Amino acid sequence: MNKRNRKNISFSNFGFSTILLAFVMICIVTISAISLLTANSDYNLSKKVAEKNFDYYHAEGIAYEKLAEIDTNLAKAYKKSSSAHTYYLYAEQALSTLEYGSYNKDATKHYYSYEIPISEGHTLSIELEVHYPNSANDTFYKITKWQSVYETTIHEEETLNLKQ
Repeated sequence: MNKRNRKNISFSNFGFSTILLAFVMICIVTISAISLLTANSDYNLSKKVAEKNFDYYHAEGIAYEKLAEIDTNLAKAYKKSSSAHTYYLYAEQALSTLEYGSYNKDATKHYYSYEIPISEGHTLSIELEVHYPNSANDTFYKITKWQSVYETTIHEEETLNLKQ
């Protein structure tokens, strides 16, 4: 009877190795999915950074072109002038005709500032201090500001009137 009872009892052949293999496969699939999500997020972030860098350096190239034009105008003003006073008059006249900036002066200093758009709400702001050179080889200006500026707009939320 002992042998007969043993034959009727069915035994499952699932062992430790099968359970371990199933667990390892689940871990591999989970790690693969996480790696794919991370790689996709890194790719999207890299693409955004590349676009922002391209926009910034494109705007910076335009800013340098405008700076070269300003330098040329100041050199022409220097050649025309005989003194610091006439130089500043010619410089103001030459730089005021440029459509992309503004010429300002206070009691002792003369400034020229302009902005180059980088993207929506983001500009490259440049300010130059115009000065009379001591010699023909001296510079006509000093860069006092070369800054990337983000314009923030505050959206006021609509509030509920709680007074009754």
